Amino acid sequence: MRRVREIIQQFFRRDYSEDVQKSFSKWLLRRESQEAKDEALAQLWEDIKVAPDASTERSYQEVRQKIRGKEARRPNMARMLRIAAMYILPVIATAAASHWWHAGRASGEDTLLVELYVPYGETRQITLPDNSSVHLNSGATLIYPQQFKGRIRSLYLSGEAKFTVASGKDRPFIVKTKDMDVRATGTVFNVSSYPDSRNAIATLVEGTIEVNVKSEGSTYNLNQQSQIVYDRETHNVRRREIHTDIILEWEKGLLAFRSASLHNIIKEMERHFDVRIFLNSTHLGNETLTVKFAEEESLADVLHTLRQLVPGLEYKMENKTVYIY
Repeated sequence: MRRVREIIQQFFRRDYSEDVQKSFSKWLLRRESQEAKDEALAQLWEDIKVAPDASTERSYQEVRQKIRGKEARRPNMARMLRIAAMYILPVIATAAASHWWHAGRASGEDTLLVELYVPYGETRQITLPDNSSVHLNSGATLIYPQQFKGRIRSLYLSGEAKFTVASGKDRPFIVKTKDMDVRATGTVFNVSSYPDSRNAIATLVEGTIEVNVKSEGSTYNLNQQSQIVYDRETHNVRRREIHTDIILEWEKGLLAFRSASLHNIIKEMERHFDVRIFLNSTHLGNETLTVKFAEEESLADVLHTLRQLVPGLEYKMENKTVYIY
């Protein structure tokens, strides 16, 4: 239910193409997780304070016509008017919908796509149709074709994953994200592109990759032990040398940070432990830490350590919610 809410909240933010809107609309109209979708739409309605009018009613009727065979009972009119009003708002797909829609047409023909989401608190390894392997971190979504067709192996990532690419110099392997495209043939690299993170990062472990940063249209060629960091707020791009060991600690079930802000650490903790964490303090947000936690350390252990490292930090745990102040 939480995942559905996050998807919908991310989609209703700014303008995207008609194709993207159609893609999201198809997902929205499916029966799966319908109750969670309705609740998320209603909450978003309350947040934006939009008043339904005559045009909203017309939009609602259009939506009803698209939902064939679902006229068993008429939902609460006020609720559906609100949902219809939001339905016609500009739609965005922080990544997933845009590439989900276009990936199937990359080779000029329809392709069956597989969408894999890794729940918080878990990681997952899969083998792609070309025998490349992918290790996905918590909260990641990977969309890829059931069969790679044509000269390019293309897929879409939201979140973090390590790719070990099966060789194929005449068939480039491209990982698409919201902010960058990472192109390789046979190589090993890590991509981190969570929607709620400030930075999108591509890190090369072995071989070579090309990183195209979409906002500036520039392409960077990386050698081993280096990475590209794109800052979504400033739109700056940094290229730097780095020890990849700490970047890949998540594969071992570890939490490891080097000069990371407390905000970033909290986001990683939420995904790792499947909890919600609220930072109710303005002066703590700029704290940066270099710290590593063992696999067996619990959420309570991690919070206790943070309290020792950050002067003035206190916290309270209530079930799966943590308040830091």
